[in-house]
Amino acid sequence: MAVSGVRDTEQERLSVWDGLMFWGVQYRRLSLAALLRGVWFFALWAGLSAALLAPVLAQVKGGAGLYLLLGWVAALHLLGRGWLERRLPDPSFAQDVRTGNFEQLRLAPLTAHGLLVQRGLPDMLFRAATQSVWLPVYAIVIGALGASLADACALWLLFSFANYFVLGQVSLILLIPSEEVHWILLCGLLAYALLLDGGRVRTAVSSSSLFSVMLALPIVGRVLLPMQAMATLPNLLPFTLVWLLVEWLRFERLARWVNAPSGLGRWAYLLPSAALMAAAGALFGQWCEQHLSAAGAARTQLGVSALFAAVGYLSLLLLTLRRQAEPIVQPLRAHLLETGLLRLMSVLLAVGAVATWGLPMGSAAFWWALAWLTVVEWLGGALTRGWLQRAHSRARVGTYLAVLLGVAPAVVFWGEPFHFVIGALSPVYALVLASDAWATTGIRAQPPLWACLALPVARYALVLSVLAMIALTARATQPVKRLHPAWGWLALPLLYPMLDWLVQRNATNPITRLTIAERCPPFALLVGAATFVATLVSIVGRGFEMIILLIPLGLFLWLWGYYATAKRVRRWFDSGELTSAFLAGLTPNQIFWGWVYGAWYQQLRVLLAAFGGWLWGTVLYLWLNPGRGWNPAQMLMLLFGVGLSVYLVYLALWSCAWLIAAPAAVRDQLTHSGGSAPVLTPRATLQASVYSLLACCAPLAPFLLIGLPIYASQSTLALHRMARAPGELSRRYGISN
Repeated sequence: MAVSGVRDTEQERLSVWDGLMFWGVQYRRLSLAALLRGVWFFALWAGLSAALLAPVLAQVKGGAGLYLLLGWVAALHLLGRGWLERRLPDPSFAQDVRTGNFEQLRLAPLTAHGLLVQRGLPDMLFRAATQSVWLPVYAIVIGALGASLADACALWLLFSFANYFVLGQVSLILLIPSEEVHWILLCGLLAYALLLDGGRVRTAVSSSSLFSVMLALPIVGRVLLPMQAMATLPNLLPFTLVWLLVEWLRFERLARWVNAPSGLGRWAYLLPSAALMAAAGALFGQWCEQHLSAAGAARTQLGVSALFAAVGYLSLLLLTLRRQAEPIVQPLRAHLLETGLLRLMSVLLAVGAVATWGLPMGSAAFWWALAWLTVVEWLGGALTRGWLQRAHSRARVGTYLAVLLGVAPAVVFWGEPFHFVIGALSPVYALVLASDAWATTGIRAQPPLWACLALPVARYALVLSVLAMIALTARATQPVKRLHPAWGWLALPLLYPMLDWLVQRNATNPITRLTIAERCPPFALLVGAATFVATLVSIVGRGFEMIILLIPLGLFLWLWGYYATAKRVRRWFDSGELTSAFLAGLTPNQIFWGWVYGAWYQQLRVLLAAFGGWLWGTVLYLWLNPGRGWNPAQMLMLLFGVGLSVYLVYLALWSCAWLIAAPAAVRDQLTHSGGSAPVLTPRATLQASVYSLLACCAPLAPFLLIGLPIYASQSTLALHRMARAPGELSRRYGISN
């Protein structure tokens, strides 16, 4: 029997698996014993290391040296998990969508939830059986750290089954001993719930070791913290609980994407929704008690406010805009029923908690405000969901902007000076204003309560009017006309029009010329204008804090460069343009560097726009606000003479971090087996986050370019193989000649 995990001989299928339709097709030839032996090798290695090194590392830096051991165990666990996932079939429907089998699966006599269970249960059973050997290893390490068995089980669950994006958050929690950061990352799980599973994030042979190190390094980095920052293992139980609930909700969203729920599946969303509401109310109430000193009725009302806000999040999360490629438009009564049940459940949970545990209720004004806002959110939320479905198929970007307009009041609720102007549009603002906990929030602005109760109606009226205009006026089939190139020179202060002119005159690679001619979103103009405004009105863009702004900018440049390049390469595969390029006599080097140079050009436009916005914002600020005895001319000379040169050198070094995104995307698309690599994965997202943080230490950023010749050689080698066998390219990627 082979250690690879695949049986050498055919065996009879056990009768217990007869009910699983995918067992005989994908899992019958897998050998559980061989898979266990392979994973057991990694677990034994980690277990022996933990048993032998734990007494020694416990003496390092007051026990903090044990985090070295925890990072080592996590790295080995991820290596073993990657080895296992490369041998298990992909349980997602990504390959079925590409091959056309997905429509046949939808015709099977199964509900949407039943089809998902049939597809995912064998994979889950194999993973649970093989990953169980890691539980004793975590018990040893966590026991040495002084934590409980529940913490060991939580870590084992996360590193065995969690998505790699979630594991990145776990690594940051283990690195940063700050409860505020832990709560921020806990809220980040709510954003993760919006992502649908586009295929298992597989750690390929060429990147699994690097990816394991990326996740283990933050855990090891805890040893470098000063002694006063040392603490015991963070409490991961709330994070694990929310992660399990989010995965349950993602399962529900995926079932709605597969097919319309039927039977009991139509009400399956109520259980995870109720669990998330209860968890939100309890966890937020606990946070308010610890940080706002809320007690009694104030704590109860703040917990109910969090429960109320969770319903709004669930209403948006459970909205189905597309079922595969088919736009969905449901009747208004369906939205009224779903949002009504969610709101009714929230009220029942709040009343049930008060009645069961005898919690103090406080002022009656809060409960009357809750009743009024529940009705407003029920009707307004149902109407908004209906118009969102109508507008999404016509103008997707406009629809997302309308959603952002509706969500903005809740996002800026706590931030000055927005909470009075924009935050008051949020119904949660009115709830907190009517509660006994208003004094604990520290918000000085206190508008009239009647106005705050009416403003959510105005917010819904504004969002509905925008969605109605999009749905009634936008035409999805007719593209927007491109502006004349002369209009682009109006953005000359942002510098990127000069780059456009230079590249168009000097580009000789035909692939690069095709890439720069493609239409792309106006990110350069938007980023430049936003940087100019931020620099002019805020101190964040003018001091050392400006480096902090480079983290999200680098993250955006990395993700956008990776996503756009991967999507472009995938389009060349699907349309047959790659075969045409080979027939036209283009070499693999021309094709690879044409894709890469085109992506670098698009990224550099955004960077130049951000630099131009910062430069003009700083100049205008210094001219309008002279100080310290310097006149504006002297300050500008100092800026351009010294500060600008230092800043340009820093930017040049910092840019090395995101230059690797496009080559990585090309390599991933060309070397992925079967040609079904997703255009953007949580692995790439985590990689972008680590690179963006590392790039802030600019002297280290050029070391990231070490991977450039590796990516180039692997990509050109793959292109050479495709050029020699164009028929194989068509067969592999499903190109119709």
